[in-house]
Amino acid sequence: MQSVSAQRETLNSNGDSVNVNASFQRYRSVIETAHDCILVINKSSQIQLFNRAAQSLFGYHCDEVLGKSIELLIPSNMRCGHSAYVSHFGQSKQQSREMSSRSIVYGQHKNGSIFPAEISISKIDVDGEMEFTAVVRDISERSQLLEQLHHQANTDSLTGVFNRLYLNTQLAKYIDYAQKEQWPLTLLMIDLDNFKQINDIAGHAGGDDVLRAFVLEAGRAINVAHTLGRYGGEEFIVLLQKQDLDTALEQAERVRIACQNNRVKDIQYTVSIGVVELSLGEVLHQFVDRADKALYLAKRLGRNRVQAG
Repeated sequence: MQSVSAQRETLNSNGDSVNVNASFQRYRSVIETAHDCILVINKSSQIQLFNRAAQSLFGYHCDEVLGKSIELLIPSNMRCGHSAYVSHFGQSKQQSREMSSRSIVYGQHKNGSIFPAEISISKIDVDGEMEFTAVVRDISERSQLLEQLHHQANTDSLTGVFNRLYLNTQLAKYIDYAQKEQWPLTLLMIDLDNFKQINDIAGHAGGDDVLRAFVLEAGRAINVAHTLGRYGGEEFIVLLQKQDLDTALEQAERVRIACQNNRVKDIQYTVSIGVVELSLGEVLHQFVDRADKALYLAKRLGRNRVQAG
């Protein structure tokens, strides 16, 4: 890599000396007017350059940060590994890289607020001393959009609870954890009884009101940590981590009674619930199938009841 001092002696293609002052002014103008935040730190992580965009983003005037540690701009819980990261990058063969490739990166404003950032860093040689240039972008809006998209992809739009895709993904993880750690894992498969009749009497809008009301009642009734989601139509699933079958049956009965006692615009509804506990070596489809069979047994035995499987 060519150093700054070497650049001062560089000749152009005609063999003429480069105007060092003009080159410096050009470089300074590019840095100062850049839209992106640009800052430079030395090998001791002290800030050497802090352009206007950086001042605007972080809320500091350059006089407040020049010569100070870069940790001033990093959230306190993320400072411990920064020096090691910079040192490792300095010793690597890479000349530049995206910091976000290793994990989510955050910056800290002068007022203490934290923001997600996209940061690319590169190494430069200044008179034989290595320095690091960082280009920083605030990606708060992008992160919010991604969070919204993630929420939409995993949430049932009608009831606001998790959808089947998310439930299957989480259930697979829970099963893996439970099998490895030998934790109990129980599953409630819940179906609203005679839901077609509710739709026929109250219309689909009335049916939708009942589904939303059920979600609220079920969420209130269950008093242990749980994951509630819509598995399809009028069928819902509740996952209970580290809860045995007896506890799950108790929670299911609480849900059943709450629904039985709830009316939605003069519509009374009930639920049938199948309850199972994960067996040793059981996989996702086996676990769900057992819960489904327990549910339909509850329906065959008269509905508005809880059935263990």
